[in-house]
Amino acid sequence: MPVDGNNVIPSIKPDGNLPNLFPTRQEEMAEELDPNIFRSDGSKKSARGFLGPVQHSNGRTMTEVSVGVPINGEEMEIPLFVPGMPQEELDMLSNMEIEGNAKNFPRTSMLRAIEHAMRRLEEGKSPFYQDGEENNPMTKEK
Repeated sequence: MPVDGNNVIPSIKPDGNLPNLFPTRQEEMAEELDPNIFRSDGSKKSARGFLGPVQHSNGRTMTEVSVGVPINGEEMEIPLFVPGMPQEELDMLSNMEIEGNAKNFPRTSMLRAIEHAMRRLEEGKSPFYQDGEENNPMTKEK
């Protein structure tokens, strides 16, 4: 956060919201206990994602499965779990090794995720689900 003299000035996030300057103790504890709630860029993952929590066969819960792909000449992370993903693809992914295994993800899943991310980026949205957007008419999926 930028500092102006003795005052800390919060930076506005790309979605237009201010960062959570005063997290609850419960949020702090969750972040301390589970580093998997953060993406590689440091942004916090949603506990819901577009499809809701998906149970992996290893017992862990997945909400988005981030994959790195080139979009408009720039490598970026996008969610693999997006609206329209068939149950059979979800089942396959929830029973396979995820970490470092993107080359074995179904091609249709990757193409769907890229199309979804590009559409959201064109709308000025993050490619990732943002908690609360299902209740906000300005951010609802079209």
